[in-house]
This record gives sequence, structure tokens and C-alpha cells, in this order.
Amino acid sequence: MAPRESDREVADLRYLLHLVMAALAVLLLTTTVGLYQQIRWLAAQANQLNATAQELSRLVGDYETNALPQLNRLFIDLKQFSESHPDFAPIMARYRVVTNTPTAAAPPVRPVAPAEPPR
Repeated sequence: MAPRESDREVADLRYLLHLVMAALAVLLLTTTVGLYQQIRWLAAQANQLNATAQELSRLVGDYETNALPQLNRLFIDLKQFSESHPDFAPIMARYRVVTNTPTAAAPPVRPVAPAEPPR
């Protein structure tokens, strides 16, 4: 092999190496841009989800402070009405409205000391 042929082969290999490096750089740049777009999309989705969660939290709080006491009062009023008007009791039974409100909690049971064995 002549020195000129080996110089040409080295130059060809350098050219191919530069070409592969350029292709790799383009591939990495494209991947980086794609990942950046995905991160931006995920951040937007997370912000939207956070806003939705805050709205749901507000709605649940509103339900617990406004609607639930009104519903409880309605059931209490229906119970009182059904107690004073017995003909309304079948309607309450038909829709399975429980009219027994829980009474005061029973006092806790005290543990009894075991009896001493006879001597």
C-alpha cells in the first residue's frame, strides 16, 4: 500500500467519523427538543390538574358547609313530620329514609377485675 492510499483512507475515515458525529449531534438535539416539549406538556397538565383538584376541594368544602347541614335538617324535619303524621311513615319506608338518629353513645364498659381464687 502506498503512503498516498493510506492517507486517503485516513481522510475517508475522518470524513465518516465527522459525518457520524454530526448525525449523532442532530439526533441528540432532536431528542432534547422532543423531551423539552414533553416536559412543557407535562407541566401544563400538572398545572391544570392542580387547578382542578383545588376546584374539587372547594366544591367538597362548600358541600360540607352548606348542602350537608341543609340535608341533615331536611331529614330531621321529615322524621319529625312522619312522627306527627303516621300516614307519612309508608313513604319514608318506601324510600328507605332512616329515621332513627343515633342516641348518645353508651358509656364505655369498665373491665372487671378477676375474682380471687378461693383459699
